[in-house]
Amino acid sequence: MKILLLDTWSVNIGNKFIEKGAKEWIRSALSNPEITEVSGYAYQALVNDRESVLTKLGIEGRKFLFSKEKSREYKKRKIFRKLKNVKTVGDLIDLSDYDLAVLPGCVLYHHVLGKYKSVLERFEKEGIPLVILGGGAGSYSKVDVEYVKRVLGKKNVKGMISRNPRAYRMYEDFFDECEQGIDAAFFISDWYQPPPSEEPFIAVTYDKKPEPSICDEDPGLMRVRLNHNPFKKPFSSTFLNILRKMLNRGTGRYTMRGKNKFVSDSPKDYLFIYGNADATYSDRVHACVASLVYGNEVYFDHETVRSGVFDAMFGESISRKKVTLDSEKLEEKKEQAIEKLKKIVETSC
Repeated sequence: MKILLLDTWSVNIGNKFIEKGAKEWIRSALSNPEITEVSGYAYQALVNDRESVLTKLGIEGRKFLFSKEKSREYKKRKIFRKLKNVKTVGDLIDLSDYDLAVLPGCVLYHHVLGKYKSVLERFEKEGIPLVILGGGAGSYSKVDVEYVKRVLGKKNVKGMISRNPRAYRMYEDFFDECEQGIDAAFFISDWYQPPPSEEPFIAVTYDKKPEPSICDEDPGLMRVRLNHNPFKKPFSSTFLNILRKMLNRGTGRYTMRGKNKFVSDSPKDYLFIYGNADATYSDRVHACVASLVYGNEVYFDHETVRSGVFDAMFGESISRKKVTLDSEKLEEKKEQAIEKLKKIVETSC
């Protein structure tokens, strides 16, 4: 079976954990799948290019952006409609035929579906079924849920396995096949097993706020300070930074302070650290997921709807307490997720 795996945003290293984990999930569920990965990065870079955006918006669009008559949410919807077809990754997808497309991760809102909308329309036209794997969202507002249902309602979506209970509740009656599952990044250790480190350390990944005092509870251990989005957005400009601020999407990340800073464009480099850290302290969901998968202790320190990935695995919130994940429980959850993907593919695709 020829599988098209749609990558989302690899500049954020946590998304790469999702995508590589999804690849292993597919390999475990299907017999000898031929998996091709296509990135959405090229589209995002072009959308972030100042000239492309200004040209697409036009003079009237720019006036509308800075006007005071309409709400931020209203402007957000209108602007993304203007930008959605600047460029797509469709040309690459046209180069081959596929039996199934898979879109993994935090994709159920406009930030991702907007860039892939024309691709989804192509799947519908050509009869290529789509499965959303470990699906969730960064927002479950009424506006976002309505947008998701509008975009996916007429597409060839055969099913979804959610990554958290909230996503499942929101969409269980919308998709013909909908299952409660886990985040795809929980399969990341099947993709890569890092070599052991020769010295102990803790991992500290705070992109949104300064390190808290709890990180001092491991005295004497070296701290490795990581950033999951060190390269920001490609082709960024002053205009785009202003646009993102107006749309409440943010521009900055907390700047790492202190010694032993670490950034890389390789997910394996990050997985070496998370796989060997005595403990991981982070406001990043997938820093903690990666550490948990390798059997290490984590302290998750952020309030976000994305933390539902831990609810699905632990049955409760793990925010602001130290936890580890039982390896037998992890394997049991993964086996259940594998069987659910098999079921969707066998019955619907």
